[in-house]
Amino acid sequence: MAARTEVPVVVVRGETDRPATGVVTAAVHGTSDLDWLLIAAAEAQVRKASLRLLNVTNVLGYVGRFTTMLDSMGEITEEKVHETADVADRVRKLYPDLTVTHDVETGTSVPGILVEATTLTDLLVMGARNRVLGSGAALGRVPHALLHHGHCPVQIVPPGYATAGDGG
Repeated sequence: MAARTEVPVVVVRGETDRPATGVVTAAVHGTSDLDWLLIAAAEAQVRKASLRLLNVTNVLGYVGRFTTMLDSMGEITEEKVHETADVADRVRKLYPDLTVTHDVETGTSVPGILVEATTLTDLLVMGARNRVLGSGAALGRVPHALLHHGHCPVQIVPPGYATAGDGG
């Protein structure tokens, strides 16, 4: 269902008796995510929670492509920090009463870092980038891992889905 939906869908799983954290986390790639991030902002506002924008970069994804030395990861991370801060500023303008934080984490497993982040949040929201495989759409490995291993509900926003409101 999450792979074929045309509207945002929340998959509820994880521990049912864990205390609320007061945080909604959005897994961010960059500025192109702004439309679906407004859904995460609205979720945070309705829940009277803060919104954490989390950008996770796989360090191994850059080796041999843009750089052959991991020394350049500092520059790549700095660029991600600025891009994520810019997205956070845009969300804050649309939701001025919402507390918005942003983080950039690097590692060798994006799904692993995001699954770990689900232990510290009430809802993890992410935009899906559907891939067509065989007879129909399939989720990528990151949303798939979150749906099966996350410790909290996960909201998947399908590609091309955008909010209609102005954020208030």
